[in-house]
Amino acid sequence: MDFLKKIFGREKIEPPSGEEGPSVPLVEFTETEAGEAEGEPPGLVEPIRVMKRELTPSTDVDEIVDTVQGGDIVILDMAPLMDEDPQALRDSVDRLKREIEGFGGNMARLTDSLILIVPMLVDIEFRRRKPGGE
Repeated sequence: MDFLKKIFGREKIEPPSGEEGPSVPLVEFTETEAGEAEGEPPGLVEPIRVMKRELTPSTDVDEIVDTVQGGDIVILDMAPLMDEDPQALRDSVDRLKREIEGFGGNMARLTDSLILIVPMLVDIEFRRRKPGGE
C-alpha cells in the first residue's frame, strides 16, 4: 500500500522530540451559546458521533464528506475495496482527502485498512508509547 504512504506522507504524525505539536486555539462557550450559534433553542447541543463506514464500490463519498462536515467522526474501513479495485480505492481516498481538507477537516491512517476522518477543530495526534506501558 505504498500509494497510501504517498497520500498520507509519514506513517505517524509526531512532533519533534521534546516539543508539543501545534496548538489549536481554545474557545470557551456555554451550551446555550453553542445552540444559539446554530439557530437551535437554548440548551441543546448536538452530540458528536463516531461511526464506522466501509469503503466499497457503492459507497457514496459525498455522504462521508457531509457526515464529517456536520461535525461527526468517521472510521473508514478500506479493506473491502483494497483487493477488489485498487484504482477505485486510490480515486476515492484522493477525493476524500481533497474535500475533507477543503473545509478544514483532517484524515489520518490508523492501520493498513483504517482511516480516521475528523471535522475541523479536531486535532489528530499520535504519541509513541513509552517503554514500560506508561
